[in-house]
Amino acid sequence: MLRPALALATLFVVSAPPLRAQSPAPLRVATSQGPVDGRDSAGVTHWLGLPFAAPPVGALRWRPPLAPATWSSPRDGSTFGPMCMQTDRLTKLFGGPMDPVSEDCLTLNVWSTSTGGAKKPVMVWIHGGGFTHGSGRSSIYDGTRLAQLGVVVVTINYRLGVFGYLAHPALSAESGAKGSGAYGFLDQVAALRWVKREIAAFGGDPDNVTIFGESAGAFSVGFHLVSPMSRGLFHRAIMESGSTYRFTLPLNGPDSARTGERAGLAIAAKAGVTGRGADALSALRALSADSLLARVANEGIEAYPEVVDGEFLVEPPTRSLLEGRVARVPVIIGSNADESTVLVRDLKLRTAPQLDSAVRASYPAPFAERALAAYPPPEGVTGPVKAYRLLWTDDVFTATARETARALTRAGVPVYRYFYTRVAGGMAGLALGAFHASEIPFVFGVRGGTSPLWGVTPYDTTLAVAMSGAWARFAAQGDPNAPQLAAWPRFTIAGDETMEFGAHVGAMIGPRPSQLDLIGEILAFRARTAERATIRTGSNQ
Repeated sequence: MLRPALALATLFVVSAPPLRAQSPAPLRVATSQGPVDGRDSAGVTHWLGLPFAAPPVGALRWRPPLAPATWSSPRDGSTFGPMCMQTDRLTKLFGGPMDPVSEDCLTLNVWSTSTGGAKKPVMVWIHGGGFTHGSGRSSIYDGTRLAQLGVVVVTINYRLGVFGYLAHPALSAESGAKGSGAYGFLDQVAALRWVKREIAAFGGDPDNVTIFGESAGAFSVGFHLVSPMSRGLFHRAIMESGSTYRFTLPLNGPDSARTGERAGLAIAAKAGVTGRGADALSALRALSADSLLARVANEGIEAYPEVVDGEFLVEPPTRSLLEGRVARVPVIIGSNADESTVLVRDLKLRTAPQLDSAVRASYPAPFAERALAAYPPPEGVTGPVKAYRLLWTDDVFTATARETARALTRAGVPVYRYFYTRVAGGMAGLALGAFHASEIPFVFGVRGGTSPLWGVTPYDTTLAVAMSGAWARFAAQGDPNAPQLAAWPRFTIAGDETMEFGAHVGAMIGPRPSQLDLIGEILAFRARTAERATIRTGSNQ
């Protein structure tokens, strides 16, 4: 089985020092929880580490988030809260200090230019990281630049891995009819409810909220589009390298079926706890967070499949999407040209027969021959790897973005599709191309710092202005267009209108239409047969 790297966006959780106050006078905001003091940076005030739910610890582990604490003395908002529990696997891979991690992590961060006057559009960022890593405190998620464009920016944490997505028979029984396994998504809902309740005090408009995210964050956005719990909590949606077109597991089912609860029992066994009843649940809750994480640290993203829990997701999201049961809000959706270069690694494909075997192992017989013909390897020793990576990229990201755009369009939703093609200079660009998560600094208007992964090219400033401006305009008006700028046409099924962001910024017809038609057939086949994605490597990124 081919094994992917974790989503690259999570690399940057290791480089986010607390922001330093540049103004001696804090800006105090009164919330329903209590007063909080913000700090100014570049004309933008930030309030960091604000709790939006009670700490999910002790008896509250694996329970829906409860109301946050209140306070009477002013709370200092100058420091980020800790990241949710996760391993330091990325730290070991890339170096750098590990930010504090804690089970008490349900906090969010706000950036705004003012708290008075007309209320501004709100943008709520849901971070990526394969549902096992990441946080809202990453340096490339700094909201200063977007806030300068006239929006209020919010970044959030949510429970990850075993703490966020463990389904288990005892948890389902404890919850009554509510099921189990969706705690991270319930945290996101709680954060959106906090925004609706509190954001006006920070200058934001609770009736104009855009949710946006990348990778796991984008898949989360796709789920909010179909979840009854999220209705009315947002008014626009942006999905970067993720979609609603995603295969989930049922919570429970026949003994022969793979289900969320069966996956959870396997994880519990890895943690040294067996059994299906309340005693097993008590034993799991008795484990310290560090001990529990250490015992399951080697379990990858597929150990925590998204499940139809019956509360957040009441049916498979792909079914909801295809049958038009979606929020009627404007949507931006897109993907990057070379998603797989940082996600699908260590491929041992050097010859055409090896590529043939890999494709046949990943696709059912009716489609394998056609996939091999549609994605022939380029010349050279790296040809088979490049062919497989392009097929994987289209399967997991490019085609799912197009199929989601088509389904939303059929449901009457305004859709704007993009394709990100920017390639860094130097060896990083040659090796990685327009890699997964590489658009994030340009969306936020934040440069990649000293990281060689981004490099510097002459059009970077233009690209950052174009992307961050389009995202902010979309948040304000549900349409990313503005006078004197390259027109971004609305997506139609017949026209496949797409906006390119790269060395060229402008409209194009969507890439590789014939190949994506084939992948679209494969996705439809999977949906009909209720299978999980056949290419399992990385399908939960």
